[in-house]
Amino acid sequence: MPTLIVTDWMMPLMDGAELCRRLKAMPALADVPILLHTAVPPIEGADKNWDVCLRKPVGAKLFLTTVAQLCKQRH
Repeated sequence: MPTLIVTDWMMPLMDGAELCRRLKAMPALADVPILLHTAVPPIEGADKNWDVCLRKPVGAKLFLTTVAQLCKQRH
């Protein structure tokens, strides 16, 4: 079971909104935090099925700190 899921918003077959919706609908994954790392932020008013959105480019320190914080939430 993953501790954290990191994904982008823009993907070729399924967008981030749909991926997050499907993940949260799966009982085994519903509580796994999701980090969006994207150059194109989600549309205002969209269902927020993720925990944190970091807009590219983001520094390594902020990215790794955010990952650590989200991983701690699972324990």
